[in-house]
Amino acid sequence: MDFAIADMHFWHKNIIKYDNRPFKDVEEMNEAMITNWNKVVGDDDTVYHIGDFTLTMSQSKFWEVFSRLKGKIMFIRGNHDQILEKVFPGEMVDVKMVKGNDKNFWLSHYQHAEWPDKHKGVLHLFGHSHGRQAHNFVGAFDMCANSIGYTPISLNAIVKKAEEMRLGGIT
Repeated sequence: MDFAIADMHFWHKNIIKYDNRPFKDVEEMNEAMITNWNKVVGDDDTVYHIGDFTLTMSQSKFWEVFSRLKGKIMFIRGNHDQILEKVFPGEMVDVKMVKGNDKNFWLSHYQHAEWPDKHKGVLHLFGHSHGRQAHNFVGAFDMCANSIGYTPISLNAIVKKAEEMRLGGIT
């Protein structure tokens, strides 16, 4: 199964205050997010992390978190991922088109009013806004950790949500 999430900001102390996150400190936040992740993601699953895995993180801190997360992680670059680029040995991209549950998804850390094949039903998953996006565009979903319960969401669930919105009169 495939999942998505953005803006986890592991080891970022000030994000607790900035996002009004319900954690007493960064250690509690990290542990809660790792636990939530591993409750829904299996070893064979893929998680698209749509930017800002952290703000600052040493190589040892990165591996301390990364090694505990289940599944294969595909990183879409965020504005705070300069440190991640130095410690992560795999590929990072700015945007990515993926297919899940017979639906295409365009992943970008930044919200866009227009995205490739929007008129053909491609869904846009983004981060960066921390739940404070300036515009709500039909077919665009805020995947910021604080907007989705600090837990990756399956692409299947996103497709279902998009269909519910369409059936509810939002097209």
